[in-house]
Amino acid sequence: MGNYDFKRMINDVILGNVASVKNHVHDAIDKGIDIMEIVDFGLLKAMNEVGERFEKNEIYVTELLVSARAVHAGLDEIRPLMTENELPYAGKIVIGTVAGDLHDIGKNLLSLVLQARGYEVIDLGVDVPASDFLDAVDRYHPDVLCLSALLTTTVQAMEKTIEDLGTARLRSRLNIVVGGAALNADLASAIGADGYADTALKGVQLIGEIIAGNRSMANPNLFSAAFREGELMDMRDSFFGLTGLDIAFVDRNGMPVVSPGGFFSCSGRCLELKEALEDKPLDSPLQNMLLSGDVDQAFAYRGRCGLMEISYPLSGEDGQIGSILCGHFLLENDLKYLKDPPSDIPVLSAERCAALCSFIGFFGRKIVDMVADSVALQRLEGQQDTFVNFMKKQRQLEEALKEAELSALQNQVNPHFLFNSLNTIARVAVIEGDKYTEGLISALARLMRYSLYQVRSIVTLEEEVKTVQDYLKIQEARFQDRISHRIDVESSILNAKMPCMILQPLVENACQHGLEPCRRGGIVSIQGWLENDQVFLEVTDNGIGMSEELQRSIFKLEDIQSTKGGQVSGLGLNNVLSRLQFHFGSDCAWDISSVINKGTTFQLSFPYVT
Repeated sequence: MGNYDFKRMINDVILGNVASVKNHVHDAIDKGIDIMEIVDFGLLKAMNEVGERFEKNEIYVTELLVSARAVHAGLDEIRPLMTENELPYAGKIVIGTVAGDLHDIGKNLLSLVLQARGYEVIDLGVDVPASDFLDAVDRYHPDVLCLSALLTTTVQAMEKTIEDLGTARLRSRLNIVVGGAALNADLASAIGADGYADTALKGVQLIGEIIAGNRSMANPNLFSAAFREGELMDMRDSFFGLTGLDIAFVDRNGMPVVSPGGFFSCSGRCLELKEALEDKPLDSPLQNMLLSGDVDQAFAYRGRCGLMEISYPLSGEDGQIGSILCGHFLLENDLKYLKDPPSDIPVLSAERCAALCSFIGFFGRKIVDMVADSVALQRLEGQQDTFVNFMKKQRQLEEALKEAELSALQNQVNPHFLFNSLNTIARVAVIEGDKYTEGLISALARLMRYSLYQVRSIVTLEEEVKTVQDYLKIQEARFQDRISHRIDVESSILNAKMPCMILQPLVENACQHGLEPCRRGGIVSIQGWLENDQVFLEVTDNGIGMSEELQRSIFKLEDIQSTKGGQVSGLGLNNVLSRLQFHFGSDCAWDISSVINKGTTFQLSFPYVT
């Protein structure tokens, strides 16, 4: 790790001090520290420490987001230097965050570290549909596909992507690594992934092990695409019966696809033959063939034991498939170098050897063509399957749309009727002089109108606060002196833009599940302020609180229906957090803290945009 002290860099990353992190990076570079040491022992180590603190509830999402920004700033200073280093090619990776998820911090870290290790990385970005992953796998033929998901609700999209790869017959020749806070090793295995990593460094290590493992294992998939089970072994046996020579089919890593017969066996006189025949010249027809460089012909050569071998590389448009190996035999010219030629080893003339090379070359080309045709057919069948599935889903969507249109019409009529009825009742209350009742009915009418007409809109924070005031007015009338409220939102942020119906579900959760079980003295407090160009909103109640299990479930966006062990309104909160994430991406944050019988605080933050 050189002589550089990374403690100050790590500390400033944790504090989110962007300027200091940039200075530390430049200082380390100026002192000759390798850029990968800066990434591994400085920035990534800091981010891992932040992650550990977050898992222990020592820091909140806001601090996590601030630290991530500092890491990004440091990586931006290093990125230009990455391209200056010439690294050996390590493999090809396709990476992306699955549909419905806009988080990219972990994905970007993994992508950068992979590039720094010599991998070619095709980054598809965030919110990537399954079809785009399929297109990328079919187009780029990666060694590993990396899928990322932070939101628990998007794990289904990850599982669908893996299933669709199988339907399109792209899964068998692909390794898939997944990562993200929504996953663990068991869940990754359950959805069909080949591996799981919870940090960028572990991800790089796992990917390296997978690729190394692939290169040390036989891969018969391409051969099996062209040959039925047992056909290669039948060819091997027939060839031996005709020529007395063994033939072996190996994959691109040199591993046998089927049993190689006696090809790799020793004759028992290998040492003697090697000493006698090593470096002995080949007959002219074979020398001429080797010198010509004719790639369509197999070529003969002396193996390590001095005996002759023939090899033909099987290579198609997607690269090398494998090789055909044939042997072992002696040349007629070799007999003059041997005092006691072995009787169990075939002897070929130079002309017969050259003819055998031509035959194996012809046979090999046919294998390549058969494999290419079979792979193309499989891809076409996969596309047909995908198209059929698409048409089925299209039909299902059309039927669902018709039902939704009817439901929407019904749901629209009822609120309109109720809204107009409330306005009529409010006017009657005014005529009769009951201002209190008129105020409550008007508040309910405004609340309904807001949810009816603004639910899909972007609104100001001021509109959200007014809606919450109407809601609390109704709740305080309902519970009399059991519930009261305080609102303290800085006037400078009332014009901030945000998705509709963000605050009200949080206040409703506080009232219904936090304060309603209390007999007296329930208070809900709403605060809002501006900090570092981020709007912070906080909803606090002094109610019954909730268990740590429920807090974790809400934070992971799980649909929690039960209210056992404390307050929760899982579906409402799930919707709030998902819409914030959809609108602001990774620039929003949320946090929840609660103590049983003391209350709950829910905090949101998002960029100040007007």
